[in-house]
Amino acid sequence: MLKDHPCKVVEINTAKVGKHGAAKSKLTGIDIFTGNKYEEIFPGGHMTQVPNVTRTEYTLFDIESDGFMQLMAENNAMREDLRLPTDETG
Repeated sequence: MLKDHPCKVVEINTAKVGKHGAAKSKLTGIDIFTGNKYEEIFPGGHMTQVPNVTRTEYTLFDIESDGFMQLMAENNAMREDLRLPTDETG
C-alpha cells in the first residue's frame, strides 16, 4: 500500500545511513486498479501493509435490462450480482 492505494512495487531505492538516523527506502509502485504511479519514502526497517489480491476471470454471458451481468467463472460458478458501472470511472 502506497499512499493508501494498493500498488505493485516496481522499484526500491535505499539511501545510505546519514549522520541523523536510519537509512531511508523509497518505494515506487503502480496502482493495480487505475495504473497511477505512487512513490513513498519509509524508514529502513519500517513495516508496511501488503494487500492480498486474488484475480478471477469471468466469461460474460448476458447483460440484463436492469444492468446486471450474468458471468461464469472457470469452475462454472455463475454470478449475477454485479451491475455494469454507470459512472465514467467504470
